[in-house]
Amino acid sequence: MTRPERAPGGAAGSSLAWSGVLLAVTTTLANLCGYGFTLVVSRALGPGEFGAIAALLNLTLIAAVPPLALQLVAARATARASCADDPGPALAAAAAALTRVAVLIGAGLGVAIVAGAAPLATFLHLDGQGPAYLSAGVVAACAGSSLGQGILQGRERFPALAVTYLVSGGSRLAAGALGAASGGGQTGVMAATCGAAVLTTAVTTALTVRALPGGSLRGLAGVAAAGGGAPGREVLASTFSMAGLFLLLNLDVLLARHYLPRDVSGLYAIGSLFGKAAFWGPQFLATLLYPGMALPHRRRTAVVRGLVLTASAGLVAVGTCAALARPALRSLFGSAYLPLAPHLALFAGLGAVLAVVQVLVYAHLAAGAARWGAATCLVAAAVWAAVAWRLHDSVTDVVGTALAGGCLLAVLGTATAIPRLPARSRPISPAVQDAV
Repeated sequence: MTRPERAPGGAAGSSLAWSGVLLAVTTTLANLCGYGFTLVVSRALGPGEFGAIAALLNLTLIAAVPPLALQLVAARATARASCADDPGPALAAAAAALTRVAVLIGAGLGVAIVAGAAPLATFLHLDGQGPAYLSAGVVAACAGSSLGQGILQGRERFPALAVTYLVSGGSRLAAGALGAASGGGQTGVMAATCGAAVLTTAVTTALTVRALPGGSLRGLAGVAAAGGGAPGREVLASTFSMAGLFLLLNLDVLLARHYLPRDVSGLYAIGSLFGKAAFWGPQFLATLLYPGMALPHRRRTAVVRGLVLTASAGLVAVGTCAALARPALRSLFGSAYLPLAPHLALFAGLGAVLAVVQVLVYAHLAAGAARWGAATCLVAAAVWAAVAWRLHDSVTDVVGTALAGGCLLAVLGTATAIPRLPARSRPISPAVQDAV
């Protein structure tokens, strides 16, 4: 007999709604901690130095695309393994294979950033190579925490997942305060941030152990020794799909740091925070609904719900930034950042559009359609080329080019994702269960 699967209705629907509220609250708190980090560091270092920190952190976000792809693969594999008659062996095999991939990803990314520290220091106008070395530690730790968060997400252990978000945001805020107070400049801030990333990985791993068969460190050791095929190709395909999205989300700050005057790049970095607020604010929706997108009988409801709610949140974000730009900048960052006010709605629009694109990317990946990732990478490359070629004389040039690329992806993604949805919701057949 097949294992009954939860549906988004009745008690299960109430549980999903409660999990959505929990994730909304905790991700909001984690994001507020992230903005608190920015507030502390930007006031302590000033626009010029803060531009370097912002560029480095955006670099770590771009480098975190493979770990995020690993999280999505882990969530999908875990959700499907949980449908088996006896989910224990399937979960153990999946976790073992994914753990090996996580180690390879973390080590590979760390070595790559260390090897490129010298040109990075030159391109981003850093004080030295030390901050770049420390960003390698942040990225390496991210691979471990992403694996654990993917397993928790796939198992729909949303309270534990929420704890990892709070630890990540809270430790990062503390790191910003500590780094700014130390007087160590860019190196001090990045060293504290690296420590926060390691702490997040440790807590996430401890919580993940409880979600795996055995529920203890001994059980995790058994998982690590279990068999299972390596999901490296699936992670690579997911990385390809996420790469364009995250390049568009973070590439503009790197380009602004390189092409715009030093102080203007600092202003741009602050503007990008409002864009990221519009992007990350509704991100909990994609996290909550992704396990449902991975299961055929829940896919249509999950995708449509995610698109509608995410787009609505984006419209609210753009309207708020347009109406409250000057008072928000003055109260949060000081009068030095007021020249940014006319552009704030553009930044929010970029984040809102990319939030919709993220739901579409998740929908494609959940359905096993990774080839659409070529479109995200091509659009990101086109944005880079356009900015490098001519559109880099002002803040509007850079953010407007990125926004145009995001809108193109949203149109293409909707046109290709919706036809893949089943015409109506239906239960998983025994054949599909066996394939899972």
